[in-house]
Amino acid sequence: MKKGYIEGYYGRLLNQEGRQIIINELGKLSMDFYIYGPKEDPFHRIKWNEDYPSDQMDEFEQLIGLANKKKIKFYFAISPGLSIETSSKNDMELLKNKLLGLINLGCKNFALFMDDLEFSQLSDINNDGALGKDHGNLANEIKDFLLMKGAEDLLFCPTIYCKRFSKDNLYSSKYLESLSIALDKDISIFWTGNEVVSKEINCDDLKELSEIFSNEILIWDNFFANDYCPGRIYLGELTGREFEQEKIEAIGLNPTGLPNVDSLILNRLSGEKTEDILKKFSIPEAFNKLLPFFDSPFSKLESEINSKELREIQHEVCIEWKSPLQVEIAPFLWEFYNHLTLLEKYSKEEKNALEEWANRRYSSPLLEIIKNRKD
Repeated sequence: MKKGYIEGYYGRLLNQEGRQIIINELGKLSMDFYIYGPKEDPFHRIKWNEDYPSDQMDEFEQLIGLANKKKIKFYFAISPGLSIETSSKNDMELLKNKLLGLINLGCKNFALFMDDLEFSQLSDINNDGALGKDHGNLANEIKDFLLMKGAEDLLFCPTIYCKRFSKDNLYSSKYLESLSIALDKDISIFWTGNEVVSKEINCDDLKELSEIFSNEILIWDNFFANDYCPGRIYLGELTGREFEQEKIEAIGLNPTGLPNVDSLILNRLSGEKTEDILKKFSIPEAFNKLLPFFDSPFSKLESEINSKELREIQHEVCIEWKSPLQVEIAPFLWEFYNHLTLLEKYSKEEKNALEEWANRRYSSPLLEIIKNRKD
């Protein structure tokens, strides 16, 4: 099964150096692909119908060259779903010409994202068979165009990309039904599992999807993502993933947008042991004691917090440890120790402990709500 990285998150936009760091790490781990599709790139999503500036096209050319050198497939993704009118010849020409510009730089692999569109209710999507057919026909036309121009592959992310969005019944979704009929069977589809962030993804979870689609499935895995909880970061083992089904083509991690953190996370996808990862990234061994607090979005502490033990390593992990990775993790470390301080004060029943903490953390409107709320 192929493995790789998806730059598909909200809230952060990698720079050129950051993308190079990740592609180099993918090469070291002998992984397979890098998918470029950041939500914060206006020319990827909001301004999909406008050309990239020349300096950004130069950067794409460099990234494609680096990826080729490292034997990593570089996918360029575009997300036109917010405003494209597929019946408009002008819109279709704009989309094709934009993709052609990337082909001329040497890009051979592409993805079409139709996720996170603006609908008032999920039921609106599921009942819209015409939309599913339209998305399938659009992907087919783009695929034919790309192949004609010398490209090799097109991936597709549907608007319904997890079971929950179908109201937990894939079979009743007119959108998915129509999409499955229209979509070229050679176009792989993205899927995040039962949820946007799934605790487990296994063959049973994917059975319904496989009965509706004969297309190969590419798992878009948000296990380590933190764009929905930017104050948290997850660095533990990747658990609950079992892919024995032949139709699972690949798994791609969509993590944080912090390049050194994401390089570490890619090692989790490769199955590296924790102690080996700590050594590889020159992380102090003492950091092991903090890992339970940075494990996963689904982990729960099974023992009481030992404040004294955690205080003993604060200087080592927050002050003495210096590296590009530590700089990225540092805000989360300091926030953790701020919370530990609050816990210590609260445990001693110190007056105003919560108010002092909230004053540093929250904006004035929210503070007014907190202060004035009567329980």
